Amino acid sequence: MRRLMLMGLLALSSMCYGCCGAEDLDIDFQSEKETEFFACVSMSIPKTTLKEISDHIEPIGGSFVLRGLPGGSFNEFILMVQDLRSSGINANIQIDPDLFEQCNVEEVPTFIYFPPSKASEASSAEMISRAFEDTSYPKYKKIVGNVSVPWALREMEVSP
Repeated sequence: MRRLMLMGLLALSSMCYGCCGAEDLDIDFQSEKETEFFACVSMSIPKTTLKEISDHIEPIGGSFVLRGLPGGSFNEFILMVQDLRSSGINANIQIDPDLFEQCNVEEVPTFIYFPPSKASEASSAEMISRAFEDTSYPKYKKIVGNVSVPWALREMEVSP
């Protein structure tokens, strides 16, 4: 899969020797549990909305997912993360064009939840891969639109 986790991106950015300010990011990249709740977003969404989503998905281990690098640039991505963090937007960020494709995400925000039996101890990539291999179980639950995260969680029967 072409999944790039923020942790991996910033590890790669460390090779730029400070040219993009990655060393100034104060972010905890380690997560104790893999995410099963994703908020597919783009940078066209207002920061106030991203902040509200972040405030709800961060405590449950959810992640923002972008389709690709903003402007196709690692430097722009790092600047975007710095800007989000300085605005109090602290949810994990992933770049995953496959998730957008496999879950048919055409509008943002789109909230996607993979039921626990699919998540177990697997990594995010394994969880998604397994979900699409098993046709006997709902692959995922999806809600499209600018709705509140608590409402989306209730509708998808997610227990935070």
